[in-house]
Amino acid sequence: MNLDDTIRAMAALGRSKGQVREALGISRNTFAEIVKLLPDIEWQLSAETLAAMRAGARRAAEIRKAKHLHTVNGITGSIPDLCAWFGQCTPQYARRRIQQGMTVAQAVTTPLSRRRKKEAA
Repeated sequence: MNLDDTIRAMAALGRSKGQVREALGISRNTFAEIVKLLPDIEWQLSAETLAAMRAGARRAAEIRKAKHLHTVNGITGSIPDLCAWFGQCTPQYARRRIQQGMTVAQAVTTPLSRRRKKEAA
């Protein structure tokens, strides 16, 4: 069995690049050059790589959520949460108010303005 077949077989068994390199006793640079010549190998990710990917995804989700949180009168939450808490308007109406230039605090605490119908004279 030649080196290419050995590397492919070990990758098929679920070994990581580091495990294969150590098992074959090849230096890191030499192994990297060999792997460049064998592009169609699917490598299993190491536990450290998977953990880093999960942690990165978790941090990204927390950052995305934090971008949508607002604090009004000591209450922190998203627009729908704040609208439910203060009960003055719907989230859609609050977003419209914010787009028109109101602050988040004004948008969720100001009651709906009821327009009066013109009475016939």
